[in-house]
Amino acid sequence: MSGETGPRHVISSVTGHPKFNMALPEANRKNYTVGGKALFKYGALHLHYPIERGLVTRWDDMEKLWKYLFEWELGVKPCRQPVLMTEPSLNPRETREKTAKVMFETFSVPAFYLSNHVVVLVDDIKEALCYVALEPEKELCKKPEEVLREYKLPDGNVIHLGDQLYQVAEILFAPDQLGVHNPGLSKMVSSSIMKCDTDIQKNLFAEIVLSGGTTLFPGLEKRLMKELEQLAFRGTPIKITASPDGCFSKWIGASIVTSLSSFKQMWITSADFMEFGTYVA
Repeated sequence: MSGETGPRHVISSVTGHPKFNMALPEANRKNYTVGGKALFKYGALHLHYPIERGLVTRWDDMEKLWKYLFEWELGVKPCRQPVLMTEPSLNPRETREKTAKVMFETFSVPAFYLSNHVVVLVDDIKEALCYVALEPEKELCKKPEEVLREYKLPDGNVIHLGDQLYQVAEILFAPDQLGVHNPGLSKMVSSSIMKCDTDIQKNLFAEIVLSGGTTLFPGLEKRLMKELEQLAFRGTPIKITASPDGCFSKWIGASIVTSLSSFKQMWITSADFMEFGTYVA
């Protein structure tokens, strides 16, 4: 809720639909289950993940997820609550418009704002074992037993992972390894700052904030600092702040912004939607 210091509820973005035509006790008048309950009952359910790589791909399930959040988790009526959502940087226009349409027409929210922000097994491996190498060339020289880690699969089998654990995150700093000819994280940060007025560049280098779940990779902050020191002018003070609640940074930022009186003029109201349609998003 706006103005609060953290989210009240965090749930998995998944809906479960019965494999067979039988009532589920947990469903309570609805023929689907959401979040952790769906994952717990995965054997009897078809699991649908409405969000893939940050983009909504199953709108019916996304609506069910939002309905569950409003009515069951938050216990609020959306028709009485302005809603702010975040979106990925390359969110398609049609997705923005569809989101606004659902919020206004299905949930009858009084005001809405969509703000830009810069597979369960794989995510768990990434969060539990992957890391950023400070000097990736030295990682290649390590003995296999120095980097080898075990991961136990749900079926009890154990897999062994080695160089992949740092190579996953290495793409953030060297995307050319995947044939992507774009600058890495360090160069993007430096380039963005250098494009700003020279009067504020020094302050920007000293106020870098990491947000988002990916920034929680062990070693990312040190690697970014090392490379920025090489890219910035000699003697430029650099400070990187990484919150321990980095995966909630976007939520916390939205909570702060929406509580400001100056944000009221930013809301898209239901009247705006009625007048301009989905193009207002």
